[in-house]
Amino acid sequence: METSNEGRNRIKGYTSLVGSINNLLETLDKDESVRNSIENSIIRIADHSPNEVLQSIYDFRQRQTKLSEVNVSTILRIVEHVTCTTKAQECLNEATIQRISEMCIVDLVKMPDVCPMVQKPALESLVALGRKNCDVVMENLMRQMQHGQVTHFMVLHSMGQLATANPMGKQSTDQ
Repeated sequence: METSNEGRNRIKGYTSLVGSINNLLETLDKDESVRNSIENSIIRIADHSPNEVLQSIYDFRQRQTKLSEVNVSTILRIVEHVTCTTKAQECLNEATIQRISEMCIVDLVKMPDVCPMVQKPALESLVALGRKNCDVVMENLMRQMQHGQVTHFMVLHSMGQLATANPMGKQSTDQ
């Protein structure tokens, strides 16, 4: 049985991890070398705690809705790197997949024209998340389709990429 001190230490560790990730995200800068250092630092943290990093990124994006395109791109590259790792594929939970796929889709359809700097990492993240749980990602993409309206081209492109990555129609690796 876990002692109360061990439980408190675990909570403190989680809180300081989330705090560190948030501090790094808050310091995203116009300077490319600063952005690259922050990106590499968060990726190193994600190698050990992918769910926590992705959840922190999601929470940060919910609070910070007005980020520059460059900073959004940096964050999405981090998400892409994390979601494409074997460890993340093994341990991402459904809630994280749900939230991150929603976030990526919002960024994917935000711009009416092609913007590879933002759309490529968002698309790759969706495909990687779809390898873990195709149903969740596809349902989120389907919500973007409205009867009588033209669907954003990146939603259709994402569905095609997701289908290509899951040719056997594998629904979830958790089953």
